Amino acid sequence: MTDIDVIAQFNRDGSIIPLRVRFEDEDGEEQSFTLKEYEIVKHGTGNVGGLFVKESDLVWKCTLAVLGVQKTIWLSWNGKRWMMGLG
Repeated sequence: MTDIDVIAQFNRDGSIIPLRVRFEDEDGEEQSFTLKEYEIVKHGTGNVGGLFVKESDLVWKCTLAVLGVQKTIWLSWNGKRWMMGLG
């Protein structure tokens, strides 16, 4: 579970679309990725993709490309901060 920066589109209808993520890797280097795909996941309280989420949290399963390899990550938004889990 990692705090991250996310660029997202917040629509008038209340929907949120994550577009890009930025975080520090294990070497402390900043990494930025454009999300290739996303899927909104409805989930109750518990663990999903390495994240502990509450009923009120929004959760997405996303795909990004790292050195040409597709990776799955999980994003959650609790209304104040974004978190990322690896899937």
